[in-house]
Amino acid sequence: MKQELDFQTLFEALPHLVLVLSTGPEFIMLAANEGRLRGANTRREDCIGRSVFEVFGRNPEERTEFGAGVLRASLERVVQTRTPDRMAITKYDFPRPAALN
Repeated sequence: MKQELDFQTLFEALPHLVLVLSTGPEFIMLAANEGRLRGANTRREDCIGRSVFEVFGRNPEERTEFGAGVLRASLERVVQTRTPDRMAITKYDFPRPAALN
């Protein structure tokens, strides 16, 4: 008996925070697993179809856009080389749940 794989269930069950982006220049968010959405305190309808740089904008209290620049450079290396890339650890601020504010 041939069974079909349920890729959506597998995607959601991954233990890692997974985000699928289009290739540049805006790196549009195409998919995110539930763990990724919870970890970033975002809702699917607020991020899918938008640029990752729009969804995770810069902290208004930071003077530079270091985090976005590091992320963009890493994503561009992946697109150019078609190999995984390791980027520097960067700070991104996520909104807190309303119950914690």
